[in-house]
Amino acid sequence: MISGVIAYALASWCVAYLPFLPEVNAVYILLPIALFGVLHNRCFVLSMFCLGGLSAYLYAAELTATILPHHLEAQDLQVQGVVADLPRVRDDIARFRFRLKTAEAGAPRGDVFLSWYHPEVEITPGQIWQLTVRLNRPRGTLNFSLFDYEAWLFTKGIGARGYVRTSQPQKLLGQTNFSIHHLRYRLRETSRKYIQASEHLGLFNALAIGDTSDMSTEDWALLRKTGTTHLLVISGLHIGLIAMLAFGIMRRLVPGLYINVALTILVTASYGLLAGWGLPVQRAFVMLSLVLLAFCCGRRVAPGYQFFLALLFVLLLDPLATLSNGFWLSFGAVFLLFLGLGARRNLAAGEQKESTPSPGLLGKTARGAAKLTASLIPFITTASKAQWVVFVGMAALLAILLHQMPLISLLVNLLAIPWVGLVLVPSILMSLFLLLVYAPVGELFLVLPLSALNLLTDLLRFVSQLDSVYYFSPLSPPLALLACLGGLLLLLPRGLVPRWLGLVTLLVLMPDKRQLQDGELALTFLDVGQGLSVIAETRSSVLLYDTGPSFGTRFSSARQIVLPTLRLSGWKRINNLILSHPDNDHAGGIDDILSGIAVDRTLLGYVRQESGAVESDAPFEEPCQAEWQVDSVHFKVFTVGNEMASGNDLSCLVLIGASGHQVLLTGDIESRAELALLDLNLSPVTVMSSPHHGSYTSSSPAFLNHVQAETVVISAGYRNRFSHPSERVLARYRNRHLRIFNTAEDGAVRILLTQQGLQVEQARQARPAIWRRD
Repeated sequence: MISGVIAYALASWCVAYLPFLPEVNAVYILLPIALFGVLHNRCFVLSMFCLGGLSAYLYAAELTATILPHHLEAQDLQVQGVVADLPRVRDDIARFRFRLKTAEAGAPRGDVFLSWYHPEVEITPGQIWQLTVRLNRPRGTLNFSLFDYEAWLFTKGIGARGYVRTSQPQKLLGQTNFSIHHLRYRLRETSRKYIQASEHLGLFNALAIGDTSDMSTEDWALLRKTGTTHLLVISGLHIGLIAMLAFGIMRRLVPGLYINVALTILVTASYGLLAGWGLPVQRAFVMLSLVLLAFCCGRRVAPGYQFFLALLFVLLLDPLATLSNGFWLSFGAVFLLFLGLGARRNLAAGEQKESTPSPGLLGKTARGAAKLTASLIPFITTASKAQWVVFVGMAALLAILLHQMPLISLLVNLLAIPWVGLVLVPSILMSLFLLLVYAPVGELFLVLPLSALNLLTDLLRFVSQLDSVYYFSPLSPPLALLACLGGLLLLLPRGLVPRWLGLVTLLVLMPDKRQLQDGELALTFLDVGQGLSVIAETRSSVLLYDTGPSFGTRFSSARQIVLPTLRLSGWKRINNLILSHPDNDHAGGIDDILSGIAVDRTLLGYVRQESGAVESDAPFEEPCQAEWQVDSVHFKVFTVGNEMASGNDLSCLVLIGASGHQVLLTGDIESRAELALLDLNLSPVTVMSSPHHGSYTSSSPAFLNHVQAETVVISAGYRNRFSHPSERVLARYRNRHLRIFNTAEDGAVRILLTQQGLQVEQARQARPAIWRRD
């Protein structure tokens, strides 16, 4: 059975990571092979492999069929449907999953993700609406080795994303109150009502019902820096606790073992649904249900069978679950615990004879203390061993999936896990229950979970100041496999293989940042949507040109794209930060940059505040005028505008000379500033950023003829409201035979300039996937 489940999972994984889906007729060849294997034991493994591949393929084909057709993008569509999850409201924008029931002819089917700006009514789960919406295909920014938002949308079954047209009438058709999401909504609103003023509201709801909508950016940063994210979302720890409490209560209230087990499974499943029924919840629920059912039958289920049956169950529910980081982290941690604690369990040396107790109270006290100590020592030893096993074994997995690992997490989790499991979760669930039953008592009881949360966050804040997060370089598939093998070798029983082999293979996780030679330059045009951010790296220095946009508290390209990219490249400080001008799409993330990484020098194009300019307390030390050389690469920062020029024409420009090439970063200059550049010796330019994102007011013919650029990179958002880049500008580029790259179509663009020429890498080309079918 185990080998068959492994084959099933392997086939699902292979399909999930295909660069494209093959033709349907070719795939159905697997069906007779799968059916034949079911009837013949010798072909069982092959049959399971075929079934896994076929189910994953059909599921993926169904998801791709729900993706919005191109011709319906940016069109007004009238749809009817139901709010299908917990809405998230932030910055007066409600975001929710909308399950379509009826729509205009040719409109998408399935689920879409909508934003409703400044809604006049409260959006709640179960509401049935008739809406006029504008939709786009599920598209997101794509950068090297960072979070793939498109993959997340695909695995969630989202076929389109868009917004409600508030200029059109919207009609509430009804309300469905009998849904699990409506109950979750009531619980969330109850906690908000009584602890709205507390800074721990987000963590409280995350632990209670798995809702993270109230968690702040600071909350997530705190969990990430301390390696405790797994604790403060609903996981197997919570499911195990609920099952244990439910079984203990049922045994005292209801006679009969079978009824007790059935009710315990029912209560655990209900809580799992309330918690969002995430992948870790599914895994824990299946494993606990198997244990309880086996207990009813007077039998014991081996941990290996629990693990692999849970794996099969999850893949049957979601054949593409292997695309989720949570799948690998959840099953990986459990597998490592089975391997590290089960395979290496030492046999007891034998029972020790108890000494004759001393008479009297003193003797009884001594014997009680001895028993307590004897029971605590194995518990502490096992907990410490478990943390060490997970820490060592998960290093490779964290390097592959998240590219980071808090080194202090080993010690933090030793304290945090029992605190969360034994104190926080029970007190939070009890307080929420009391709030629903009798609010005054529940409000008094809230003191306990909030105090416990306060102690935990104080500890995490103290630990986070140590800045112990280690960032790994992205690994190639062969090196990733080798690193995983090294972690497993360290956990195998002694005597099977030398453990030093595991340490040697883990060396592939050591820093292997891209090493440049003198005179070489690496340019990365990040995909930040409708904005601009460029990282220029030499052998020993880094320059950041613009930070990309920021949208309130919900998104900052600096925090979510720029800083992670810098860390993955091994940079702990920015030598030169240059803001072309203070418009939001270029400087919206300035505060996040300055608070997230050390900056040696900051230069700004102009400081005149205009409409749309970013308000910041950033210390702009120098104006846009500087020139230096480092690692045989020459940098010149300048502006060509005057006081009467527009804000765009006052953009700070950067001219870089490296290995016989010239790079020109142009900000948002328009035709007037371009004419002023004709007096400068700029030609020939090897690489140029498209002025003003390819706007028709820029890239004038005279300017293009003067710079004689070979390659141009356009930084723009997918189907942006400005229609950048202009077709007129694109025609000018094509007529001059420029190599054109557009972050909206290519994702991030990385260019390496050396004596041998240019090497260009595009994120979308480097990361093909079945959900990127056009």
